[in-house]
Amino acid sequence: MLLPQVLQAQQIDFLPPGAFSLGFYQENTSYDSVTRTRTQEKSLLDQRLDQHHVAKNRISGSLSESQSSSTLQLQWGFAENWNLQLAQPQVTRSRQANLSLDRPNAKAETFMEHFGDQSRSGLGDATLNLIWRFAYTDFNDLRTYFGLGLGNGDTYWDEPDRLSLGNGGKDGWFRFHWTHHFSDNQTSFHSQYWRSFPGLSEFSQGSRDIGVAPGSRQGLLFGYDSLWSYGVWGLGLEGIERQMTTIGRERFFDDGNQLGYFFKLGLGNLAALERPPRPALPWDLELKYSRIFFGINAPQETSLGLNLSLYF
Repeated sequence: MLLPQVLQAQQIDFLPPGAFSLGFYQENTSYDSVTRTRTQEKSLLDQRLDQHHVAKNRISGSLSESQSSSTLQLQWGFAENWNLQLAQPQVTRSRQANLSLDRPNAKAETFMEHFGDQSRSGLGDATLNLIWRFAYTDFNDLRTYFGLGLGNGDTYWDEPDRLSLGNGGKDGWFRFHWTHHFSDNQTSFHSQYWRSFPGLSEFSQGSRDIGVAPGSRQGLLFGYDSLWSYGVWGLGLEGIERQMTTIGRERFFDDGNQLGYFFKLGLGNLAALERPPRPALPWDLELKYSRIFFGINAPQETSLGLNLSLYF
């Protein structure tokens, strides 16, 4: 194995110089409604009708969307206190429609034509993270992440009814991560703050070039983890605020905020790293459930993910 020094369970997601980790992440997400205010919901169909300026009494029925992503991630400890992380997802997005045209007009008929059942698969946006651990003690771990989304996933700003697989441009982000390890060395509290800086893009429409300015995002996360003999369990909360996207002079009305919770349960041999004999191949298999339950103009997403990580 290529471990140049002992990996400890409390810091194994940050690698020493010369070490590698390989991760595979599978996540499935679905939703059919969004929050209109903090306590009221509206259907995904109503949101799409609002975005395309179609009166709600002209079309009835339901829309739902789902996404499945399979991500391969490689992380490398290339220097003391520095890691590099590269991830490439394979994305499948689907829309299920059960619509009825109740009061026809031009906009309603166009909506019916474009918003039927659809499925699309391909590469999503690859991401690159430069991770700097600028402070570390037995009880505290502080890091910053400088990220770049490479924008290689197919995006259709000119055809908003088509399901996009990427964000349409090169995005940057910054993330600050703090973990506090308690004295038992088996439990920890962690928090994160992140902010994205979306890149501008454009598309051609006839003889004109239309600019796209995606809204920025920022988020705050709090979580608790506990190692046990054969794995880990954890829970947490994450809040996200989104700014509005504009396409040319049109506002896309995708701004809002949301609050969600998550639970995770993992199996592996990471706890054995704290005492000899230490395993030759540390590994971790984690099941994660998350749901957005509160917000304004927020998708009521439910996600189920499975993560496998191997450390070399």
